[in-house]
Amino acid sequence: MTGAGGRVRRERRRRGMSLEALAGRVGKSKGWLSMIENGRLQLNGFSDLVALAGVLQVPLPSLTGIPCPGCPFRLAPGGGSNGR
Repeated sequence: MTGAGGRVRRERRRRGMSLEALAGRVGKSKGWLSMIENGRLQLNGFSDLVALAGVLQVPLPSLTGIPCPGCPFRLAPGGGSNGR
């Protein structure tokens, strides 16, 4: 699977997180996250991307697949910048 959903799944699995755990941490349902990961629902909301990146502790480009040279930071858990 490619696209943001596939990248979310890859990062979630790398961290050994369940669908339920990640969905709960971003305030969404397990079904919503499953549909995102399976490409049945597009991940369009910036706030959802930021929340997922924050919980997974990855830079946004890791989920979007779009390079961001001006984004030299990771998001802290909860979505805030931690400076690196």
